[in-house]
Amino acid sequence: MFTDTLHKLIDQYGYLLFYLTLALGPFGLPVPNEVTAMTGGVTAAAGTLNPWGVFVFIFGGLLTSVSLSFAAGNYIGSKVIRRLKKKSKYRRHIRRAEKILNKYGNAAYALSCFVPVVRYAVPVLAGASRTKFKRFAVYSYTGVAVWTLVYFGLGLGFGEELAAFVAGLNPYMLAGVAAALAGGYFTYRFLRKSKTAEPPVLAPAPVPGEKVRP
Repeated sequence: MFTDTLHKLIDQYGYLLFYLTLALGPFGLPVPNEVTAMTGGVTAAAGTLNPWGVFVFIFGGLLTSVSLSFAAGNYIGSKVIRRLKKKSKYRRHIRRAEKILNKYGNAAYALSCFVPVVRYAVPVLAGASRTKFKRFAVYSYTGVAVWTLVYFGLGLGFGEELAAFVAGLNPYMLAGVAAALAGGYFTYRFLRKSKTAEPPVLAPAPVPGEKVRP
């Protein structure tokens, strides 16, 4: 079981495990990133590790991963990408990343964080296409922050049972769940902000016969 393995490793390596697991991306532990982040929330809720410390290491790990993916794409260039597309092992992920980029533009750098495997392919394509790093970072790092808040928050608030449930989902179901949760959260924030906003102050209607001052 993913969560059992993680708990044993957490006892040995503590905060560093979260950073390395996410920073190494597909070359790290064979555990979904979502499960790792949620297990971090569970661990923090139990008082085993400091919540802020766990959050920072998870956030920093995924931040490192997408940055290295961008740098790798920038280094290998578009010619190598075209060669990789000819191999069935990479073709599906690259095409899916291209589809997201074509559909959402810059926003794809943030949205791709919620799609397993594609979260690494999109930064590679961005780097290969010589996208400015500053523009990439603004969107991608925002997506990483939201992703960390969603999954770490779920583990912190709902515990081990939910982490075990998520471990049993396939990658695209994970992406759908994350998108729904993130959308619900921001909709809630928007509606709440709209309700608390002060109504506009209207000027009193002029009295008939009274001169209106400029």
